[in-house]
Amino acid sequence: MLSLWIKSRQSTSTLKLCSVAGILFFSSVIGASPNTLPIEVLSDAAEVDADAGIATHWGNVTMKQGQRRIDSEKLTVFRNHHGDVDTLTASGYPARYEGSVDNYEEIFGHASMIHFFPEKNQVLLEGQAELNLGKDHFNGPHLLYDIEEKTVSTKTLDSQVESNKKNRTMIVIQPR
Repeated sequence: MLSLWIKSRQSTSTLKLCSVAGILFFSSVIGASPNTLPIEVLSDAAEVDADAGIATHWGNVTMKQGQRRIDSEKLTVFRNHHGDVDTLTASGYPARYEGSVDNYEEIFGHASMIHFFPEKNQVLLEGQAELNLGKDHFNGPHLLYDIEEKTVSTKTLDSQVESNKKNRTMIVIQPR
């Protein structure tokens, strides 16, 4: 009877240890910084130049990294001299970005071109750019969203200073 109790107790301890390990593993994956997660790209075709540090993907491209996602017709991935992903440039009709901040505030954006800088935690939307951050809406020729700082910057290039509606920025802020 004592040996059965010891085995039963060992099984319970092992089960508890496995449960704790599983909880810690999944908590670390769910709570992991997106920058520490792999970038997955699915496309119809791709070309990789390892020496130059450039990978180009064409046709129905989807990039995922944690809660982040980019959909486009073309995606080019640039690596820096250390081999880390420096910039992802997406173009399409339009290119789309989605993600979340702190797993609660959803971000949706689209533009003619999207530049995603994983190390800087920034997304630059260019060309008829629109960004929805929670319930707030931003629209303009260029929108820079800093994911970590939770800030949106809009800039009009010097060549676009003429006052017409296409080059102006509009922001709609919803009451909280």
